[in-house]
Amino acid sequence: MANPGNQDPFGYQQQPQAPGEETHLGTPLVQPGQPQGAPPSFAQPPGAPQAGPEVPQPPAAAPQPPPGTAPPFAYPPGTPQPFAYPPGAPQPFAQAPGTPPPFAPPYGAPFAGPGTPQPFGQGGFPAPPHPPAKSRTGLLIALGAIVAVVVVLGAGAVALTVLDGEDPAPKVPEVTMPSVSVPPIPTVSVPPVDVPTLPADSTPKQVPDILKASVKTAFGTTYTRAGTSSGKCPSIAPKALRKVLEKNPCIGRYKGAVYSSPKKDAVVTVVIMPLKNADAAAALKRAGKLPYLIAPKKGSGVKSFGTSPVQTWYQVHIEGNLALFTMAYRSDMGKTDKGGIADKASAELGTELSNVLKFQ
Repeated sequence: MANPGNQDPFGYQQQPQAPGEETHLGTPLVQPGQPQGAPPSFAQPPGAPQAGPEVPQPPAAAPQPPPGTAPPFAYPPGTPQPFAYPPGAPQPFAQAPGTPPPFAPPYGAPFAGPGTPQPFGQGGFPAPPHPPAKSRTGLLIALGAIVAVVVVLGAGAVALTVLDGEDPAPKVPEVTMPSVSVPPIPTVSVPPVDVPTLPADSTPKQVPDILKASVKTAFGTTYTRAGTSSGKCPSIAPKALRKVLEKNPCIGRYKGAVYSSPKKDAVVTVVIMPLKNADAAAALKRAGKLPYLIAPKKGSGVKSFGTSPVQTWYQVHIEGNLALFTMAYRSDMGKTDKGGIADKASAELGTELSNVLKFQ
C-alpha cells in the first residue's frame, strides 16, 4: 500500500526505460522492432507439445463472493492501519521539498540532473574498487641484489689480479741526517771524605763466663751442669789436636763443663778455646780434631765413661776467635744413637751457647 508523500530516495538513480522494454507479469517481453501481436522469439510454435505437466484450471462453476465483500485479510472500514501514519503526519524518511537526497554530491558540487551518469551503478551500490597498482619494490630489490653480486665478483677478480702480479719495490726517499755535536761533559771533582776508622770485630776475646749451673735452651730443654774444667789448651788436647794448636795457639785459658739431659740419658761435654783470631778458629774447626771429654763429678748421679772408649756425637761452632765444642755420649754407652738422644742434646746445647757468645 503506497503512502502519500513518501518519496523514494533512490528514485533519481533509476534510468528511464526505453520504449519496448516495459515488462508486465503474464505478458511476453516485446523486443524492439517486433510487430504487434507476433509471438516472442522464445515462444514455442503452435501445436508443439508442452515440456511440463499441464496445470489444471479451476472449474468455471466455482462459487464467487458477492460484490462488495471484503477480502479475508482486509481491515474493517474506518479501522486505522497498524503501519499507516495519520493524515498530515511527517514521514520519518520524507525530505523537505528542494532538499538534496542523502547521497547527493558534496556541498558545492553541481547537482546532476535526470539522465546524468551517477557515481553509483544500477541498484544504488557503489562500483567495485579498482585493482591495486602493482608494486615495483620487489623488482627494484632483485635488480639491486644482482648489481651488488656483479660488483663483488668484479672486485674479487681485480684483487686476484693484483695479488698474482709482483708489486714493484717502493721507492724510499733519501733522508739526510743532520750532524749533531754533543757538548763535552764537565769534569766534576769530588772532595775527599774522611771515613772514621771503626773498631775491628777481629779483636781477640777471652772466654766469658757463660757455663752456668743450668742452661735452658730455646727448645725448652734444661740441661744441668755435673762438673767443670779450666786450664791451658794443650792440657785438654789429645796429640792430634795439639799439632793443630801449635800452628794456631790459644791466647788464654780454655773453659769447660759437663751437662746432663733432663732424663740423664745423654751426657754433654762443652769446651771453649780462645784463639788469636777468627782465621785460627776456622782452621781448628776444619781440622776436625776434638778435645778430651770432661768426667762428671762423683755423686752427681751422671753416668761416667770411665777409661773405656765411648762413641760421641759432636758439633763445632765459631764465634769470632772463640771455638766452641759440644760432644755428647749416651748414658748406656751405646754405639748407635737410637732415637737421636745424644745428637739432639749436642745440637741443642751447642746452638744455645753459641747464641750467647754473640752478645758477649
